[in-house]
Amino acid sequence: MISIKRLRPTQFAVGMYEVQKRIDKFRDMSKKEFIKYLKAKPIGVFYSMSRDAVPCPPCCFPKK
Repeated sequence: MISIKRLRPTQFAVGMYEVQKRIDKFRDMSKKEFIKYLKAKPIGVFYSMSRDAVPCPPCCFPKK
């Protein structure tokens, strides 16, 4: 039997792997390359009535 403390959610593990992969990729980029990367992948944001910045859901973006 496996202790519940040893279990790890797959989604979290895969997500953390992706995060670490991107961190490594960004560290290898020059500042100029990183800025170019960010400009190519904008994140939609809108302001709520309370003036809080809220990310737009993916359905707000037009399909390419």
